[in-house]
Amino acid sequence: MITVYHNKSFLKLQFKTPDELPKDCLEKVAEIASNDLDNAFELTNHIDHDWTENEGVTPLVSKPRSTSVGDVMEIEGKFLLVDSYGFKEIKIIE
Repeated sequence: MITVYHNKSFLKLQFKTPDELPKDCLEKVAEIASNDLDNAFELTNHIDHDWTENEGVTPLVSKPRSTSVGDVMEIEGKFLLVDSYGFKEIKIIE
């Protein structure tokens, strides 16, 4: 299972990614019945319809935006930032 968090801060990544993010800038938006990060990213993007309608997705908010760079996915206790290409493990701080 993958938990998806959207970054609520106005963090501007500008060609670099942080090594850590404060927990209070993240909003838990979905749980995905998959262990594939690329699949979870695809399932939480509006493509042909609202992503909250995708099979295997449990939305936790009513009108979420698509997942994008700077958002975070949690799998097996690890937090991974959606990077401009792939994912980067980061630390979440209180």
